[in-house]
Amino acid sequence: MKKISIIYLFAVIFSIVFSSCTSTEEEAIVLDIQKMREDYVSGYDWFSFEYEDYTIKSAYLEDLKNNYDNSIHSFLIYSKPSCSCGPEYRKTAQFIKVLDSIGVETNNIQLYSVGNNNYSHPYKDKITLNNIPAFIVLKNNVPVYSINDTIIQYNNARFIEDCLLDALKK
Repeated sequence: MKKISIIYLFAVIFSIVFSSCTSTEEEAIVLDIQKMREDYVSGYDWFSFEYEDYTIKSAYLEDLKNNYDNSIHSFLIYSKPSCSCGPEYRKTAQFIKVLDSIGVETNNIQLYSVGNNNYSHPYKDKITLNNIPAFIVLKNNVPVYSINDTIIQYNNARFIEDCLLDALKK
């Protein structure tokens, strides 16, 4: 009996040690934009308010519409649930509102929920998430511009709209 207890004890210790050495990578979760708009996504109950509260810089709209091509441009959005990234979280709703205003269809937008910039996602081999939220513009499925990284690089002196226009011109 004592021998079985010792074997069992070693098995338990082995499984604890083995499981603690195994790294599990957190996966990004695909979100439905329509459900976000309707406040049906847990952790994103702020979305509708921030979407409605944002005033688009209308001086950019015509140029944005003229430079957007739905056959070559698409967008990746990485956002955190809740308000865990400070005032930055508002930018997700603002960016989607700008995309809506220039006629981007939801099938050209991939929206992911992540807890931090180390989460695994389908584009992890092509892009590095430096900041969350992250808004990546793709041209023919190739990342060409990171909007929020650019805004942060310029200490928030640039707007979503002018960075998006730069991205669409690439």
